[in-house]
Amino acid sequence: MEHLKCIFCNTDSSNVVILENGYSGVKCSSCSLIYINPRPNFEEIIDLYGHDNAHATAESHIKFSYGKTLYSKHTLKIINKFVKGKMLEIGAGAGYFLKEARQQGFDVYGIEFNQMQSDFIIEEHNIPCELKALSNDTFDNKKFDVIYHCDVISHFYDPIEEFKKINNKLNSNGFVVFETGNLGDVDSKYFKYFSKFQYPDHLFFFSE
Repeated sequence: MEHLKCIFCNTDSSNVVILENGYSGVKCSSCSLIYINPRPNFEEIIDLYGHDNAHATAESHIKFSYGKTLYSKHTLKIINKFVKGKMLEIGAGAGYFLKEARQQGFDVYGIEFNQMQSDFIIEEHNIPCELKALSNDTFDNKKFDVIYHCDVISHFYDPIEEFKKINNKLNSNGFVVFETGNLGDVDSKYFKYFSKFQYPDHLFFFSE
């Protein structure tokens, strides 16, 4: 376990707003970021996904193909207005977004830490997928016109560093497209109505 300060403000917080599975989520008084503190180390986090111990299992990702495909169509309708070309999805799940994107003319690639899901993407969808974290070497130094991730930023061990890597992997005039919730903007008095926060899978909850 390691101690963390707010990744934006570099300040400590003792304001615990979430307690789940033995972990504490503290809220920054300046920017409202909620983050686990102390938190597991990087190797422990990767192990969650590598051994399918995350809250959302590989089976659950693979099972809900219809809903994920419908959502993918909606998202791609927006993306198509701005960019075409080579696409990378980080945290690709079972690959339904990439499958739909390929049908709409994108050249698609995925990153997925869960072995079962990565194998599914490769074998069932015939889409290239890597099990390792994003780096300059990802897919033989390829660069992309769009890099997408959905509800993944809350899982990033170091979100700021990840966005630097993403920027380095974009072609000129490329797009970063991502989605996440804004739990940091929700009054903590309502947190009792949440069934679970999925700690320690989620390391951060952001505000606007």
